[in-house]
Amino acid sequence: MENARIFLITKRINTLPGIINALGHEVVAQADNFVDCIKTLPADPCDIVITEDFNETAQKYSYQIHEQFGLPTIFITEGSFAQKDVTEPFVFVQSEFSESDFQKSIELALYKGRMERKLRESEDQLRQSQRLESIGRFAGGIAHEFNSLLTVIIGYAKYGQQQVGEKSPVLETLIEIHETARTAALLTKQILAFSSNQIFSIRQVDIGDVLSKVVGFMRPLMGETVEINLVKHSDSVLLHIDESQIEQVFFNLLTNARDAMNKGGRVVVQYKITTLSEDDSRNRRIVGPTASFIQPGQYVCVAIADQGVGIAPEVQEKIFEPFFTTKGHGVASGLGLSVAYGIVRQHKGFIDVKSSPGQGATFEVYLPVPQVDVKLPDEPAGQFGTKGHETILIAEDTDLLKKMLKTILSDMGYTILLAGDGDEALKMYAQYHNDIRLILLDMVMPKKGGRQVYEEIAEKNNRVKFLFTSGYTSDDDIVEFAQKEGVQIIPKPYDPDELASKIRSILDGAS
Repeated sequence: MENARIFLITKRINTLPGIINALGHEVVAQADNFVDCIKTLPADPCDIVITEDFNETAQKYSYQIHEQFGLPTIFITEGSFAQKDVTEPFVFVQSEFSESDFQKSIELALYKGRMERKLRESEDQLRQSQRLESIGRFAGGIAHEFNSLLTVIIGYAKYGQQQVGEKSPVLETLIEIHETARTAALLTKQILAFSSNQIFSIRQVDIGDVLSKVVGFMRPLMGETVEINLVKHSDSVLLHIDESQIEQVFFNLLTNARDAMNKGGRVVVQYKITTLSEDDSRNRRIVGPTASFIQPGQYVCVAIADQGVGIAPEVQEKIFEPFFTTKGHGVASGLGLSVAYGIVRQHKGFIDVKSSPGQGATFEVYLPVPQVDVKLPDEPAGQFGTKGHETILIAEDTDLLKKMLKTILSDMGYTILLAGDGDEALKMYAQYHNDIRLILLDMVMPKKGGRQVYEEIAEKNNRVKFLFTSGYTSDDDIVEFAQKEGVQIIPKPYDPDELASKIRSILDGAS
């Protein structure tokens, strides 16, 4: 039986407190009226309000208490009343009650209180997830535009270096521009990771090997007072993941664990296979800021537990937001957990947090176990020369980027055709299909995107080769699409040498 903490509203001295105590419950506070009750409740938290006052005004106050504090009210009435709606935040019991009737009323009120708390928790999680989603969309959109511009800056800086020669006085300036743009690209990469819009390279990997590598790398960085232990699974646990990105998740979480233990301690990393049912998803058995994304199925759960200072509930609500940090400005960027959040989300997983102040923290990363074999694209067979003579159709909606690509690739010997959107690309292909050997397609373009263009052309000609590029994509299935079709993706911003090598490898790999 659940014991209830009760706030009693009565003007009379009666036997109610004794009855309540005899049933195993506790009167934590008492007032003469609802107004005093509402003033006192923040200082005297309870589970139920019980009152002998019942009228229209009392009902209005009960709704206010429910709205403000999430508490149900039990009305002790002279007559018999039936609830019009079971969702109403109050319960009726007649004044001539038996102890069993009174106990049933308390149990019903407690049940209503529990349901209200669960509903509010679900609503809070939904609001939190929606806020993170909106931040992610905004950040992803900015990063997409910025990545196209960075590709132009990186391209021209590298092209300029090749044109001026080693003795040119501007060579060092061009090198600095190139390196600065590459540094900026790392920032957009982190933003895209948070927004779940990063393009991944998916491979089949044993999660135990990934964790061994990360723990081995981090061990000397944890400091002399922090111990780190990995409890490894006896069998191989194979996942389809971007290994470098998942490594980044665990690097970030272990760094946070280390920073939380300024007096030393131990971090334990362990993992297991677990199955989440429909009920787990529906009832939110797993709680935390990403709980609303839970899908039933089989997962690998990687738990990283530290003995640090712990995380207060109000801080847990914000830890996955970009640029939020408790370490002080200039000490940390505030991107570590937001990046981890985005990477795991894009892998169709989620992160759960269990912590309280002074009790350490456990971050649980859930990654789905693949249920079916998926065709994973092969890496290019080797390095090829970057010069060429073939005709390439480039479909790209950023004019500056189109101009840069034509300049650089033409200088390498290729014949370049340009299109500014999907419709124009299809028209250009129809006119020059006998000459075109490769099509460079931006995934996100006006009128028709890269995938639509690919589907229309590939249906007519399976000999032409494709290379996709994007600053980001809002389509969660881009990686699955690439795997299914066996095509290559080069994420923006890219280096001209990287692009040229990719183009050459695809063309020379043609049968």
